[in-house]
Amino acid sequence: MRTLLFWILTFGTLWAWEQELVVDNTHFALSTTIDDTGYVYNFNRLRFTHNSSHEGFSTQIMVDNDTILAPKLFAATTPSTIYFSNSLRTYTPDIPFETSIKLGDDAYDRLKLYRAQLRYEDTLHALDAGLIRVPFGVGRVWTPTDMFNPLNSLSLESGIRAPVLGAHYTYALSPTAFIEGVVSIQESNTTKYALRLKGNIGIGDIALLGVAEANRTLIGYEAEGELFSTGIEMRSEGGFFTYIPTNTTYFKGILGADYTFESGLSLIGEYLYNQTDSSIKAYTTAIQRQYFRDVIGHANRHYASAMAMYAPTTLLTTMVMVMTHLGDGSGMVVPSISYSLSDESTLNVGGFIAFGEDGSEFGESAMVLFASYAITF
Repeated sequence: MRTLLFWILTFGTLWAWEQELVVDNTHFALSTTIDDTGYVYNFNRLRFTHNSSHEGFSTQIMVDNDTILAPKLFAATTPSTIYFSNSLRTYTPDIPFETSIKLGDDAYDRLKLYRAQLRYEDTLHALDAGLIRVPFGVGRVWTPTDMFNPLNSLSLESGIRAPVLGAHYTYALSPTAFIEGVVSIQESNTTKYALRLKGNIGIGDIALLGVAEANRTLIGYEAEGELFSTGIEMRSEGGFFTYIPTNTTYFKGILGADYTFESGLSLIGEYLYNQTDSSIKAYTTAIQRQYFRDVIGHANRHYASAMAMYAPTTLLTTMVMVMTHLGDGSGMVVPSISYSLSDESTLNVGGFIAFGEDGSEFGESAMVLFASYAITF
């Protein structure tokens, strides 16, 4: 009787919640040349998203079925194959348990839990818990202050961010200011903490933040706002990272700007400064690959990027990004064209085109061309 009553109450409660199920599928076809041999590979992601809400509570569960027809590629260790295989791996969560299940032997076929979160929100408080996304950073190309799930502009889908296992609490101090705290559990079963205070001071939004984990701390800032009513949006973020085992501190930060013309053309520029020298270069490279999980380690000092976006019609969007290492002159050109076939489907073509001499940071990366088709059911 108690069991029956439990299920009646459970289903009765769930019945009162608003429910939504969205299914979408994205398929990529990729072409590359490695060691003078051409390859064509396919990557498919079937995503199930379930949203529910009731009063101030909401839940979201997102499950992906990722299939990559390139299993042998992941065993290779040349710069070209490392770059290509990493661009296929859309996210790598830093959490203490496996979120994916292998489904097949002939392909990289996995069922992956992407998000599983419970949210409560009212006029003063907001709390997210579970497998969540922590929105730190203001950069468009790099987000050095985001030590949880940073932006990777050189992946197939830069908007796909790795999940974080933890809780994120926000308290509104005023209509234009808030304080937030984050606690998460990492793959090493250690805990990461963060505290951020953000508000508007008239000329723009300013944030001060601190992050602490087992081997590293960060004291940083974020800033963004319009430059003297010119329409130019400026932004910057950065901070001092301290590597605790060697008590070594280094600075990493960005300065960027963007402007949108009346025609709809948007121009974006961003500069990355990464303090490094021979004494700390080795461990900063390792840290960035472990924590920031970049396709490229970005262990050198100066980088710049420029991006242009233009939508000549409501159905067609074009974009090109150029990222370069200012020290050796190498870089990556990332063009793409997106066309909306309908309200539910989009076709996208583009590529990752490296330039630079052999031995440079980007020069040995494989050129990758791709086409993708996304549909929502």
